[in-house]
Amino acid sequence: MRAAVTGHQPHLLGGFGEDVAHRLRALARRWIQRSQPGEVICGMAPGWDLAMAEAALDERVPLVAALAWPDQGHNWPEDARRHLRALLERAATVHVAFPKRTPDMWTLRDRWVLERGDHVVALWSGEDGGTARAVAHARELGRPVENLWAEWCADLPRQG
Repeated sequence: MRAAVTGHQPHLLGGFGEDVAHRLRALARRWIQRSQPGEVICGMAPGWDLAMAEAALDERVPLVAALAWPDQGHNWPEDARRHLRALLERAATVHVAFPKRTPDMWTLRDRWVLERGDHVVALWSGEDGGTARAVAHARELGRPVENLWAEWCADLPRQG
């Protein structure tokens, strides 16, 4: 199975803290261990994408990293840029969608990812936005979409 990844960024998942990142990585690792994909294809955005990329590499699953443009992440904090570079160095393949920024580069990068996978693993709340458009495109392509939102919500820390 070639797993294409789509999902929310940290601001829609509880923030940029290490607790959220840890939970994302744990969910991604569980999915990879039970599904055993042969390859993970990922757009390398913060949040679900990077969690899946890390989990794939940790589980020794080949990673296809798809960047919208060569300097994706240029405005991230330095530690996040370093982390992205380290993941890209470990990827089996790095694909760059466009040589420079364009208005539609994110959508076209997402389509590139979805068109190369034969199964889509999503972390999507059901809300409208970029992930919703990606899921809709995957369904148009006839790809099965496995949404892990219920599993994500079941793992949320309980409030006092």
